[in-house]
Amino acid sequence: MPLPCPQEEAPAPLPDNPLALEPPSRGDGLVEESERGRQRLTQIPYQVYLGHTSQVSCCNFCFGDTRFITSSFDESVILWDVATGSQVCDYRLHSAPVTQCCLSPDNQRLFTSSWDKSLKAWDVETGKVLHLGTEQHGSMVTRCRFSPDGQRVASTSCDRTARIWDMLTHRTTMTLQRHGNVVSDCCFTQQGNTLCTSSWDRTLLIWDVSVGQFRSQGPLKLAGGHRGCVSSCTFSRDANLIVAGSYDHSVSIWDTAGLYMKLVLKDHNDWVTDVDISADNASVLSACKDSTVLLWNIERLDQIPAVQSQRKLGGENVVQCADCRKPFSICLEDSSLPTCCPFCRLSATGPDLSQLPGV
Repeated sequence: MPLPCPQEEAPAPLPDNPLALEPPSRGDGLVEESERGRQRLTQIPYQVYLGHTSQVSCCNFCFGDTRFITSSFDESVILWDVATGSQVCDYRLHSAPVTQCCLSPDNQRLFTSSWDKSLKAWDVETGKVLHLGTEQHGSMVTRCRFSPDGQRVASTSCDRTARIWDMLTHRTTMTLQRHGNVVSDCCFTQQGNTLCTSSWDRTLLIWDVSVGQFRSQGPLKLAGGHRGCVSSCTFSRDANLIVAGSYDHSVSIWDTAGLYMKLVLKDHNDWVTDVDISADNASVLSACKDSTVLLWNIERLDQIPAVQSQRKLGGENVVQCADCRKPFSICLEDSSLPTCCPFCRLSATGPDLSQLPGV
């Protein structure tokens, strides 16, 4: 049975509750206004933004990474200026906790999901409702994401499914069901043909949604990165990275080509509820249940000793994909070295998934 949806306060620890973890030790991050935080082990600097009065449920970069938008259980959506840290707009769009907010690629439409099981499309300038959907899922809607072309929206729910629906016809076109617990988040690649989903079952699944081949071959699976439920996920613009947040208070960064975890960021005091990554892969944004938002500088990610050690540990090497000609990582210890990157293998007809790491 899936766990009950998270409430404002954490449930009492139970032996079979994946959230029943000992509090992880906190790094030496600084949150003073005059200084930047710095994670002790990996030396990743960050800034803290305060504005919400309850759990921050979502955070997304927008307007060319000059701003970011957040939603909260305080029923508000805030648009922030990255450079100044000031609030540009404070939207009050729901009368129930807001679980997700995302902007369309043209920044004209704001899409929100809530505990009331509804999905709403709003006009950013006027704040008026453009469309209301209430029958997409059988339980609380946890997240929603626009496709890069703005024609589709993917949503996730406590009913253990992810659904893709068409913005023009307002109909569900695809239902993804493979997780063993609440599906907490989803994200598209920039091409729009691949979707990643995260779940309370502590896994990430990567789906080919271009022609629905997942029905016969299934998704790719990333597991073992977190001790708690995975709350959120996002692809980098170039699809080389997946960033995931967890209720174990940490943020993980995954290499999509090699399908391994590169680094874990640990400086939150509570559940990490959402994550995002800037278009240039230089910054990671993470929202927390304690109402804070951290902005991490990962511009020198590959120069961090922990990341370099992880590469050596896995015997990683970079080769060129035989199909798309893009570079991707492989593990030299694999008995059968692949010649194509995971995305080309995922979209191929009838691949042997047993040869893919992490599946």
